[in-house]
Amino acid sequence: MGGLLSVLATTVFSSAAGGVNRIVHSIVAILIGAILILVGLGFGTAAGYEALADAYGTLVAKLVVGGVFLLVGVLVLLVNAWRRERERRLASRTGSMAAATAFLMGFTSGLGRRRR
Repeated sequence: MGGLLSVLATTVFSSAAGGVNRIVHSIVAILIGAILILVGLGFGTAAGYEALADAYGTLVAKLVVGGVFLLVGVLVLLVNAWRRERERRLASRTGSMAAATAFLMGFTSGLGRRRR
């Protein structure tokens, strides 16, 4: 019996280690991708600023780049607030449905016991 248990434990631990290994590799790949995207955004912003500065002057370029970042930031905050509100409404609806389901299950269980 001890041999079977040790084989089972070895299988479980090796499977868990493989899962952790895959998760770590996924996280590292996501972080590398995110860093590369941020570097690309930085260079794109710098190139856009230089193009605007050449065409319209440095003050206008600064105002445009700052305004774009401001608008994108406000948009991200608004979308986040909208999603949280939607999740809150869904959670309250789900909670009331769970209470109604529990009530009906208890009610029907009580009816079944009464008939015996």
